[in-house]
Amino acid sequence: MRNTFSMQIYIVLNFQLAANLKCEGKMKLDDKVIDYLPNFHFGNQQSTKKIEVAHLLSHTTGTPYHTYTDLVESGLSISSVREKGQIY
Repeated sequence: MRNTFSMQIYIVLNFQLAANLKCEGKMKLDDKVIDYLPNFHFGNQQSTKKIEVAHLLSHTTGTPYHTYTDLVESGLSISSVREKGQIY
């Protein structure tokens, strides 16, 4: 129960921070994540460039359907793609 409550607080704070930054004109929801986090990497460079702030806030990737297939085709093993908590 405690972890669920902590996660809810975390989500609310993230949305509030994003809303404040948007209202102050410092950020837009359709801004690319790499504009703020230049070392951010997701799959390949093409996929990385497509990820927007709104995708992170809504827990969606914004990437095409075959992004994970592309990871395997680029040489990663299926087990490494499947590994819990690993970020590409």
